[in-house]
Amino acid sequence: MSKQLFENAINAKHTGEVLKNALDFVTYLDENEIFFQDGDFSWSAKYKNETIFYIKIGGFDNETNEFIIWSADDYNSENALAQADEQLKEFAWLNVSYCGNCGGKCGPGRSTEIFGKTFNKVCHCALIFINPNAEALEKLKKLTEIRKSNIINNT
Repeated sequence: MSKQLFENAINAKHTGEVLKNALDFVTYLDENEIFFQDGDFSWSAKYKNETIFYIKIGGFDNETNEFIIWSADDYNSENALAQADEQLKEFAWLNVSYCGNCGGKCGPGRSTEIFGKTFNKVCHCALIFINPNAEALEKLKKLTEIRKSNIINNT
């Protein structure tokens, strides 16, 4: 999917700071060779055909002003642990995506480690970020770098 189609979808659903932050993040992903695949308001952001994040525009119901990003990694490889400072770990731990029994493949949740800390009843997408502000997006960029590094190093 092209960056322009993704930006059109963001512009159709979002305004204000959410829109600005979403567009800034999309630009960052594009500059880092991360491309969008899939549907109308829900995408996989991929690097070398491996998913970095899942992105949803318009909230869970496609009607709200939510820009949602889910992780595609638990960030628990040795590589990830070596690259994360305490602030990034705390940020990740505050954004754990707990299973809501939506009928997905994780129900009723799983036990997983995220940056060395164990969490229970976690969704298959371990981290979730709803309408991340500029500060949160900086941390998401670091998570993106770690995930890319894991893909490059097959970890």
